[in-house]
Amino acid sequence: DPTGPRRTEGHALMPWPTARLGDLVRIVGGGTPSRNNPDYYNGDVPWVTPKDMKSWNLYGARINITRIGLENSAARLVPKNSVLVVVRSGVLKHTLPVGLNRVPVAINQDMKALLCFDYVDPDFVARFIQARSAEVLGWVRATTADNFPIDKLKELTLSLPPLAAQRRIAEVLNRADALRGKRRRAIALLEDLNQAIFIEMFGNVIRNDRQWPPLQVRDFVAGFESGKNVVADDAEDASSKYRVLKVSAVTSLTFRPLESKAAPLNYAPPRHHFVRPGDLLFSRANTTELIGATALVADTPDNLLLPDKLWRFVWPDIPRSDPLFVRQLFQQPEFRREIGRLATGTSGSMQNISQSKVL
Repeated sequence: DPTGPRRTEGHALMPWPTARLGDLVRIVGGGTPSRNNPDYYNGDVPWVTPKDMKSWNLYGARINITRIGLENSAARLVPKNSVLVVVRSGVLKHTLPVGLNRVPVAINQDMKALLCFDYVDPDFVARFIQARSAEVLGWVRATTADNFPIDKLKELTLSLPPLAAQRRIAEVLNRADALRGKRRRAIALLEDLNQAIFIEMFGNVIRNDRQWPPLQVRDFVAGFESGKNVVADDAEDASSKYRVLKVSAVTSLTFRPLESKAAPLNYAPPRHHFVRPGDLLFSRANTTELIGATALVADTPDNLLLPDKLWRFVWPDIPRSDPLFVRQLFQQPEFRREIGRLATGTSGSMQNISQSKVL
């Protein structure tokens, strides 16, 4: 935790000094060259926007601008090893993208670059902001677009060890992040293997190339039940007795109970809103790519509640299928695409599907 390590002098524990983030960095913004001038684009300057913030280290961007475009807009060249933060985007509803540009880049107006002073390590600062992302996301306000006030970011305080210690801390966290990345890739490979075995055993479920008797989902699923979207004033309030699952609890196709938010302190949930071991959960609202994500609950804390956007499968009194089979069926890419095709919604960022269409 980069906010609270300690150093020793002799036999005594000595606290590191604390500092405001705004006193450790210079914050600059960006802009967009006029789209009407083709001379401003397809140059040699990477122009980073929130869509590029998919990785921790950035070595380029989807779009490049020219030096002339840079000089004739609010965009500016950001030196390498600056901390890049998305400050305005719909993604701030659930994620705070943070990264470091390893080459000089320009940024657009939805980004801020934190230029660290010589006694501050950029990786350390970036990891600190990442560690406080839940707090920052709590500031997000929806005006013309989801955004948060930069002044509040400046007021964040952190413990500031010597530069060498900052670098060691950042290196450890970077290594841990790399290990998590390898683990995610290994899980993805195992999931690909699961899907391949499923197809080998049962064939393509959409084309039904094995000529199994055709059924509708309603023939082996009785229906779905959901909870209620209740949220405390402070979504991270640790004093709340109950927590409500986020949609992100199932989008990885593996149940993640920590993806939850606090319920109001005085909320008394009905019994059927509680998540139970053995539940098969289904996301009825999400992006086109993520709608229909399905995950099986192997184990769960006893205070987790269903939201309105996650459904629990309800099975008929006389079972006609195994929940493990249904989970794998619903996780097949071609089956997921069919669910996405049936979904509706005016926004590409949030699609919905009705129970009747799923059934």
